[in-house]
Amino acid sequence: KKNFQYAQASGYYLIARVVIFEEGVGASFASAQDQALWQKKKAVLQEAEKLGFDEVQLDYIRFADAGSADPRKKQIILSIIKEKREFV
Repeated sequence: KKNFQYAQASGYYLIARVVIFEEGVGASFASAQDQALWQKKKAVLQEAEKLGFDEVQLDYIRFADAGSADPRKKQIILSIIKEKREFV
């Protein structure tokens, strides 16, 4: 926290990067819809907001795409983004 406060006092623009799908581009529907995992991610996002980061980025919020146009992918990603907007 001391380093964070020093960087903040020095005028740095601080960005928190929160990995959403731990598998990165290989995310599965099961992990993307795991509510316990999403609750942990929400807690991390809320802590980043509380600390005072200037920006919080959601990273690895995508699925492997081998040409699949499965509409569930879009719905899951949109629901995560919508939910983040509601609690921030």
